[in-house]
Amino acid sequence: MTNAPEISIVVPVYNAAATIEACVKSVLEQDFTQWELILVDDGSADESVKICSKLATDDSRITLLQQEHKGVSAARNLALNTAKGNYICFIDSDDTVEPDYLSSLYEHRNFDMVICGYFVDEYDNKNNLLQKKIFNPAPISQETIGDKERLIPLFTSGMININCNKLLKSKIIKKNNLKYCSYPITEDYIFMLNYMLYANSIQTIEKPLYHWIRIENHKTGVSSMPNNLLKIYNEAYLLTRKYFGNNKIADNILYYSYNLIVLKYFNARKDKLLPEKVVFDKLNEFHNNSLVKDAYKAYTPESRGEKLTYALQKYGLFRLYYFIHTRLL
Repeated sequence: MTNAPEISIVVPVYNAAATIEACVKSVLEQDFTQWELILVDDGSADESVKICSKLATDDSRITLLQQEHKGVSAARNLALNTAKGNYICFIDSDDTVEPDYLSSLYEHRNFDMVICGYFVDEYDNKNNLLQKKIFNPAPISQETIGDKERLIPLFTSGMININCNKLLKSKIIKKNNLKYCSYPITEDYIFMLNYMLYANSIQTIEKPLYHWIRIENHKTGVSSMPNNLLKIYNEAYLLTRKYFGNNKIADNILYYSYNLIVLKYFNARKDKLLPEKVVFDKLNEFHNNSLVKDAYKAYTPESRGEKLTYALQKYGLFRLYYFIHTRLL
């Protein structure tokens, strides 16, 4: 490559032999060409390295890095250490992007953070498309982030929680030595919050440019249930308070996250991933946590159904809630 790339694209790879070629092909088809693609193999046991090596040989803009299996956070951190671009974006190895993904984000490069919409493409196990959902961010354009309350819709909709629909500035990451923490879940959100502490401007694009691909009955990081799940969410909670400088706003936002924890444990019980005793012991631990109590105090449910589920959670009636959730809903 004769010229330095404008955008460094980071793709962690772990046992992605079945999907990595489609992912890279969507990058090769971009109408913006001033990029470098950093593939980081995280100790794959399949043919991922062989495929990635061939891709890197075929296009000089593609670099393959390798490490022992350390997890997606370590893979991203390794790539960030070598990235040459002025801007950074992330793609997961089992996803794809629209041909104007890079150009649309780059068009607003003067902003410290650019956020686009995304598709959720759901396939069955025979690769038949079941449904395609579109999620777009709220329209926001702030050359100077003053009133952070305007950003609340980005938090409650989950747009901040993921990293693959954003363009970030390398100089902000490097100057502040920002790294991904080694958590198996919520690491994206924590990284983005840390980045936003130093970001002074933000722009959204109300157009889906990223394809988040999900396979029916396939367990992903979204269903991960680490033993310290509550601790991880609490760290994210405190960081959200720090960002807004307003506990009430953060408490209201994080209610949604804690509600998600309850549903995660319910699904783990239903799918027999965790024993019943463990599930309800964890939910009781969750119920007795002071930050969780603050979140439930701050939130006001609106609909009749939401008021019911809110009350069941607030008062720790998880077994009854589980019965309703699995039998009646």
